[in-house]
Formats: sequence, structure tokens, C-alpha cells
Amino acid sequence: MMYFTVPVQYLNILLLGGWVTLKLCGLSLVLGGLLGTLLGSLRAFGNKFIRAWIIAYVELVRSVPFLILLFFFFYGLPLTTGLDMPPYTAAIAALSINCAAYIAQVVYGGVKSLSKGQIEAGMALGLGHYKIFSKIIFPQALRTMAPAMVNVAITVIKESALTSTIGFLDLLGTGLAIRESRVGQPGPDIIILVALFYFILCFLLSRLEFVFIKKWRSG
Repeated sequence: MMYFTVPVQYLNILLLGGWVTLKLCGLSLVLGGLLGTLLGSLRAFGNKFIRAWIIAYVELVRSVPFLILLFFFFYGLPLTTGLDMPPYTAAIAALSINCAAYIAQVVYGGVKSLSKGQIEAGMALGLGHYKIFSKIIFPQALRTMAPAMVNVAITVIKESALTSTIGFLDLLGTGLAIRESRVGQPGPDIIILVALFYFILCFLLSRLEFVFIKKWRSG
């Protein structure tokens, strides 16, 4: 009986940790999504100088392991600037910067997949770049970008688990703290419950991706 009842008393604590993870990932996706959309748009419509800098940023961030990026904000930045960065701030900064690189690539790919004739038609009507993008390009590109953006969201959720390495009490950090407090006690490893929570979150998002793909193909 103890095998099943021991983890239950920690369920509320794990749920709070899960809520912290959701808030962390949600804010990072919003910030990273806004920045990534801007960068992807500028790469598609900007001049060569702007495109070169954006390509360098995207390739650099995508090539560097997220853990190194996280350590840079939490350990490296305070050492070089003297600015103390709490775990929550460092986690949001690292996740947002990382997310923005992937979103920028998704937006750029979605925009470039459309016919150039639509852009030329918009320009012929006297529309500016902003209106062409917001009224013509982006609504159409969103259909092809939506599944890829769901994949980015899943990646952000999984990578957010690494924030526990800097002492941030997200879902995994909370689970590890509970596990340390239960050393020598009978019952299943609390990490199994943590893994189950991550599975549920990612599975629900993957079903959302399936809905987007099905709707896109039928539409």
C-alpha cells in the first residue's frame, strides 16, 4: 500500500512545479515567438547586411547546446557584466533566445514557400512591406508554419528541464528536491511521475500538431 500512497502526498507539489514549467515555457514562447517572427520576416525582406546578421544568429544559437546558452546567461553574463541574474530570469532569457532562432527559421521557410507573385501583386497595389506581410503573406504562411511551431513548443518544454541545473524549481527541479527528501523510503522513483508529466504535456502538443496537419491537408 505504501508503494502507491507515498507519491500521492507529493502530487500537489509536483503540480505546482508543472505550473511553473508551463508559465516559464509560455512566456519564453511568447517572447521567442515575437523575436523569431521579426527576425524571420527581416531575413525574408531585409537587405543583405541584415540577412547576414540574422543567419549568423540563427546558426550560432542552433549549433550551441542549450545548456551552454543557459550557463552563459546564469554564470557567464554576471561575470562579464557584474549583473546578477536570478535563475528565473536566466531561464527565460536562454529559452527565449533559443526559441527565437528556431521560430525565425520556421517563419523564413514559411514565407519563402509562397509565390513571389503575391508579393509583387501587393507592391503593385501600393501596399508597404508591413501590410504585404501582415495581410497577405503571414496568414497564408501560417498554415504551413503551424505544425513546425508546435514542434518548437515541444522542444522548449523538453529543454526547460535543463533549467533545474541552475537551481530553478521547475517540474524537474521540484521532482529532484522531493527525491532527495525521500532517500531510503519505499515507493517508486518520483522521477517516473515527473517523466509522466512531461509526456502528457508533449503528447497533448503533438496531438495539436496532428490537428493542424489534418486541417491543412483537408483545407
